Amino acid sequence: MSDEPYTPFSGGRSEPAKPTLVKRVWRMRHPRSGKILSCGTYQHPHGIEVRSGYQQETDLLWSQLVKSPDAASELAAEWKAMVLGKGFEEVME
Repeated sequence: MSDEPYTPFSGGRSEPAKPTLVKRVWRMRHPRSGKILSCGTYQHPHGIEVRSGYQQETDLLWSQLVKSPDAASELAAEWKAMVLGKGFEEVME
């Protein structure tokens, strides 16, 4: 038997790949803070990921995997309608 401690999670693990932005869908300005909330679609090993958050989605609020570009567009539109209903205003790039 070895005297070394059991460490099941040491070594051999690599950092997950950074998501690759496919398309920026929309950007909204918070009504009070002025912070920009954005939504984009990202390439993911298991499909397309729709992400929304502050600071280019790094401060993530929502994330969902979908199977098609049409499903991604529909989900992004639902999220957009929700934030517009909360008083956000669209930011044109």
